[in-house]
Amino acid sequence: MSYKITLDIETYGTNPGCIVREVGIVMFNDKEIFNSHQFFLNTSDQAELGLTIDVKTLDWFLPMALISYQTRQIVLGYNQLTLIAILVTLIQSL
Repeated sequence: MSYKITLDIETYGTNPGCIVREVGIVMFNDKEIFNSHQFFLNTSDQAELGLTIDVKTLDWFLPMALISYQTRQIVLGYNQLTLIAILVTLIQSL
């Protein structure tokens, strides 16, 4: 049986070189969803590599942090993973 994968990447900006804050993936076929994951990436590691945060995007994103507990956790850096940890999890789930 074949399946499809959809990948959603959320960044702190609209230009190349911005920090990736979240990655979502869904594995599915025409009848059902097999698996889905949502990951929050470690922003400090990315900043050390020279990736940046667009101030306009952060200004847009921060008001949502006042509304949503999950969004506050993202902004404050809780439950963030390294890219390697995310890739290992995805490979194990296939």
